[in-house]
Amino acid sequence: MEQIVEAAKMANAHDFVMSFPDGYDTKVGDKGAQLSGGQKQRVAIARVLIKNPSILLLDEATSALDSESEHHVQTALDKLLQSSNRTTVVIAHRLSTIRDADVIAVVAGGKIAELGSHDELMRDKKSQYYQLVETQNKGSTRAKTELPRPVSDGFLKNVVDSKTDGQGEALLTFKDVKFSYPSRPDNIIFDGLNLTVREGETLALVGSSGGGKSTVIQLIERFYDPLSGSVEMNGIPLPSINVKSLRDKIGLVQQEPTLFATTIAENIKYGFPDASQAEIEEAAKQANAHDFIMSFPDKYQTQVGEQGGQISGGQKQRIAIARAIIKKPSILLLDEATSALDSESEEIVQEALDNLMMSKNFTVVVIAHRLSTIRNADRIAVIGDGKVREIGSHEELMKKSNGMYRRLQNLQSMDSEKRKDAKKESNKEKQKKEKKGEKKGKETEKEEVDKEVVKVISARARNMAKGDYVYLSLGAFGAILAGFVFPAWGVSSQVLIILFAYFHLLTFLCRDRSFLPS
Repeated sequence: MEQIVEAAKMANAHDFVMSFPDGYDTKVGDKGAQLSGGQKQRVAIARVLIKNPSILLLDEATSALDSESEHHVQTALDKLLQSSNRTTVVIAHRLSTIRDADVIAVVAGGKIAELGSHDELMRDKKSQYYQLVETQNKGSTRAKTELPRPVSDGFLKNVVDSKTDGQGEALLTFKDVKFSYPSRPDNIIFDGLNLTVREGETLALVGSSGGGKSTVIQLIERFYDPLSGSVEMNGIPLPSINVKSLRDKIGLVQQEPTLFATTIAENIKYGFPDASQAEIEEAAKQANAHDFIMSFPDKYQTQVGEQGGQISGGQKQRIAIARAIIKKPSILLLDEATSALDSESEEIVQEALDNLMMSKNFTVVVIAHRLSTIRNADRIAVIGDGKVREIGSHEELMKKSNGMYRRLQNLQSMDSEKRKDAKKESNKEKQKKEKKGEKKGKETEKEEVDKEVVKVISARARNMAKGDYVYLSLGAFGAILAGFVFPAWGVSSQVLIILFAYFHLLTFLCRDRSFLPS
């Protein structure tokens, strides 16, 4: 149990695990469905760390984490890599996470195109790695400043219109929603959530992993209904709307797309069964999928395999985006839709999604951990502790000096240089500790782990005894009585012995009067 707790701490998972009523005994559901994407990823990281392997393979290990958790987990992984004789292979689309790697290999066309450290590869401005870094930096800068020129004028007009018209018509409304998952009824996700999604707007949801962002989408899709309160569309409670009719109006792209064991064309066509080949290809082009599809020998008739096992994660995600686009829904739900894309594809797909959002043909709800992708949203809602903690545009939320959104933004803005400085400071502190006595430090660390283990075991014991409180109360009362009975017996016995002694003495004196004075 000590090793489990320690691995969970290293993966930044311990705190959210202990927040569940059942602690480490919490059921995660089929394929981890009862956990958020970030929570699943951290559990997976802990599962790897507990093994203490000699070879560590990291395939975008922090991509599903919110900015705060990503910072902590990335720091933990960096320390882990530095402190052990471990061979590590990292796949990364976010290049800032691998700047300090010993060797970076650029793979293109099934071959190693370039090989070297970050500094070595950046010296050649014509190198593919340099171009990837520049593309990613430009994408970040573009998100910070303005939209691409073709849509910026329309965006500004929409912003002005929204400011002058006041509030748009409410399309989706959450009214005092209280919700917990059936498998964890004691873990309240929403406790009085109030949220309005206006028709034609882009609303972004941000916050810590496990805060309920994905739950908002699940309630909109009616995968679940709230315990109390209501979710309404155009003022009509969702349970009063036919489920098929509701879902026909919604396009969904999740963190982990589901593909079927058939052709690419058929997978895209699932979004709109009557679509023509031209419509399929147009949707694929908008999702930046057409080029890689045409590179396959069978093109759109290529079999993707079971759960899309024959294509990469980024390719699966782009097919899922095309499937949502071809449906031309009135509501578009994006749950980290670009998280699995490389930097170049992410920029192109994000630009396509920006065009779709700003066209105002869709009402868009976006869940994002990478905050640079939602700076241009009409409104951003920060979800925390079961409620909307902050809501407003990027500029409005950044003006709050102690705001939650600003804090998340600052954490995510930490570049690799700052992480490098932090690692240097960490190494200095480590050296100081070694000089003072590493053994003492280890003992202290072990004591802390022991304390956490005691907490975990205590929580487990309380959970096991949850249905036996009446018997526990009766047992405790009986134990208290028993505690009083034994001392009472001792005192009573002593009094009786004394009384018997006096009685025998008086009897003896009465029989033998020679002891009495004459």
